[in-house]
Amino acid sequence: EDHSVYFDACVFFLKTCAGLSYGMNSCLVSSDAIDSWVELCLSTQESSIFSVYLVRHRNQLLEILLSLCTKSFSPIKEENVLNLLVQVWNEGPPTWNMKEIHDLLAPNSSLTPKMINLASMRVCSELKNSELDLNHATDVTVHSSVTQSPTNTFEDSLKRIKFHKTVTENFDSSAFIWSQRSWRLVQLYNNSKDGPLQGLHLIGMGDSDLWTSAINGDSSTRCDYLYMALVYFLQNITDIKSRRSFLLESGDGTLLHIFMTLAKNYSNYSDQSQIFRCSFVSRLLGDLSTIPQEKVEGLVFSAIEILSSSLKTSSSQN
Repeated sequence: EDHSVYFDACVFFLKTCAGLSYGMNSCLVSSDAIDSWVELCLSTQESSIFSVYLVRHRNQLLEILLSLCTKSFSPIKEENVLNLLVQVWNEGPPTWNMKEIHDLLAPNSSLTPKMINLASMRVCSELKNSELDLNHATDVTVHSSVTQSPTNTFEDSLKRIKFHKTVTENFDSSAFIWSQRSWRLVQLYNNSKDGPLQGLHLIGMGDSDLWTSAINGDSSTRCDYLYMALVYFLQNITDIKSRRSFLLESGDGTLLHIFMTLAKNYSNYSDQSQIFRCSFVSRLLGDLSTIPQEKVEGLVFSAIEILSSSLKTSSSQN
């Protein structure tokens, strides 16, 4: 009847099998058994009692395996150590602990760049594809509701309203989860180096093509997602100067493309909405008058270059 007691007993049993109980110096189960645990952990099957719960529960099985990785008798291959590290980065707190991860990475200097590379590829891919998946879901469901309901009844309208509310919530949740994963990646990257925060290119937001495609798109969906993801991410950097330098180090062209994306107006949005977005991001950056003059000049020249390129494109099409 008491699930917590049962759960604690399961965890204690697994720790003992892995050789992690007090006074033990070897595993009680075979390496094949440990490999099956690793496979289960990396599959993140939601039906498992040790599955991933991003909000309340710890992934105890993953924690056990990571603890085992630190032991000299661990049968876990280096490739799977790396995969487990990426998995705990992906899941985040409470399983993720920066100090524990740092201690685990310290003995093997080759693991850190490999982990950063894999994590970077994942967040970059998510940034490009997540909002497209949500947009696709919206299109499919709206089309289905129209074809199945030839008459526009009150119930049909209510269903569409509820669905759009759900999509918006999922959209917001997706952007928030992406921002937290990206922040953990930036922390990991900067903890391995000296100097100011870096990493806009590391998380995919330094790609000018990403912002250009949003500017040139016919839908506000991509711009909405990028705005939420950017704001959620920047709020992780509590120091305003660090936050500002983080964006400014990305390059003049990238920063301009970001504001151009936020300022783009759509027929279903008011001008005030776009002004608010730019104003809000500006407030996150603090006093912009403190930006060095050479940086301001660089932004101006980049703006001229972008406008010139747009005029040439329009002229050639006409």
